[in-house]
Amino acid sequence: MLLEPLPSRAAQPSDGAFVVAPMTPERFASFAAASEAAFAEDLVASGRYSAEDAVVESHRQMELELPDGIDSEGQELFTAHVDGIEVGVLWIGVRRRGGRPHGFILDIEIAEDQRRKGYGRDLMLAAEREAARLGADSIGLHVFGFNASAIRLYESLGYRRVEERFLLTV
Repeated sequence: MLLEPLPSRAAQPSDGAFVVAPMTPERFASFAAASEAAFAEDLVASGRYSAEDAVVESHRQMELELPDGIDSEGQELFTAHVDGIEVGVLWIGVRRRGGRPHGFILDIEIAEDQRRKGYGRDLMLAAEREAARLGADSIGLHVFGFNASAIRLYESLGYRRVEERFLLTV
């Protein structure tokens, strides 16, 4: 399903120690590999792809979105840290919709051992600020229906469902 926010609101992180900074080229290589692998796993879990086809599709989409790696036009990549420890990553792209810029979160991930501490919320708020800085008047993302905790977070932030897909294996 795709989600978009309701009208804007103030977005301030909950903890002053939470820092979001541009991803370094050194970090990008491991991020890209992990993001591509995780997306392939999600495609399989969705029931839409076999394991082999999911790897191909994930790679195709990564190449499409990041043809020039970290330097790809319209793509912004970040790492989030608390007290010098990386707690998450964010990938946001800017797309055109109706002739206007629209932010789209392509990947957001909080390290497993750092979840349930509010960092996902903080990183989503950072994504909203970054989209606004880039001139976007809205931001959206895709989330698989089985990711209930992420859906709860997005809805608690005011995002609304704008599309849902259903699948039945026959």
